[in-house]
Amino acid sequence: MPMPVSDRQDEAYELKDRLVEYDRDSASRTKVIDDQNDYYDILQANAWLSDEERQDMASRMRMLEAEQETSSSMVVTFDVFGRRSAAPCIVV
Repeated sequence: MPMPVSDRQDEAYELKDRLVEYDRDSASRTKVIDDQNDYYDILQANAWLSDEERQDMASRMRMLEAEQETSSSMVVTFDVFGRRSAAPCIVV
């Protein structure tokens, strides 16, 4: 016995809603989290850099570290729901 038209319409609407929801959320499901910078030395891990580019980046990193050490710094404290978190801020 064939299904009544209203039941088939309801199933079609449910399928449409499911597919539209899937399409909306697809970007969040396909997000790539790159943790490489947190765990590895980017200069050594990047096989695409030439020796000259590696030396240039290393000198830039040394200059930035030197600037951070010499510049005045301040600590900002955040209080969120009774929990405190302190974060160093570099004033340039």
